[in-house]
Amino acid sequence: MNILEAILLGVIQGVTEFLPISSSGHLEVLPRLFGWGTPSTVFMIMLHVGTFMAILIYFRKKIFLYFQALINFLNKKADKSKNELRIILRILVATIPAGILGYLLEKPLVDFYDNNLDNKLIFLLVAIPMIVIGIVFIVEKKWTKHHEKKIEEIKINNALVIGFAQALAFIRGVSRSGVTIISGRLVGLSRAEAAEFSFLMSIPILVVTSLYGFINLGGNNVSIEIAPIIVGTMFSFLSGYFSIAFLISFLKRNSLAAFGIYRVIFGAILILLFLF
Repeated sequence: MNILEAILLGVIQGVTEFLPISSSGHLEVLPRLFGWGTPSTVFMIMLHVGTFMAILIYFRKKIFLYFQALINFLNKKADKSKNELRIILRILVATIPAGILGYLLEKPLVDFYDNNLDNKLIFLLVAIPMIVIGIVFIVEKKWTKHHEKKIEEIKINNALVIGFAQALAFIRGVSRSGVTIISGRLVGLSRAEAAEFSFLMSIPILVVTSLYGFINLGGNNVSIEIAPIIVGTMFSFLSGYFSIAFLISFLKRNSLAAFGIYRVIFGAILILLFLF
């Protein structure tokens, strides 16, 4: 992998991880389309580390408040941090379904996509969820016109629903942020609150998947290209940070329709590539 490819993959990861257009779909399709080959496991893990750091830096003040809330809880001063504790509980509940299903499905799905499918069939399989979720985004405004709750106001079972939706992101082309934002909207959250909850609940998943990836490397002969990894991680972090800021600001004033239109167009292009 050369430095330009590392930069492009880092930007693609950072942008598509947080904008609801599917990082797995883009990273599955674009390297195949442009003949970049398959990025190394270490490189892909480090791209996720970059986006993880983007979340931590962007939400650093709120994360500090959550740690402070946990300390207050342990010191039996929970009343001082009631809202923060409610949010922490909902993040943990939403993480459970994705954690369990991820453990059960991650290896079979990776084997399915990487070992059994040619490029054209991959294009079709990514295109279908791209288009379906895109159509949902386009009509979302009609279903959720008056949904304006804050994260701490939703019920535990609502958080569980969002958690199950998050598990759908193991299907390439779905978008973890996309399905969690739309499910957050359906249970009553405002768009900006749904996006924030989506990003916060990704923290445990990113930690676990990154650690799991590094553990699985143990004992294997892994070729590491230091320069592309450093550059890719840096661009993943930078593009991820600005994507978070952009999306939260955008959703305070706009619906998800623009992302839906992009997804439908991207999916249609993939179908054309499959057919011709």
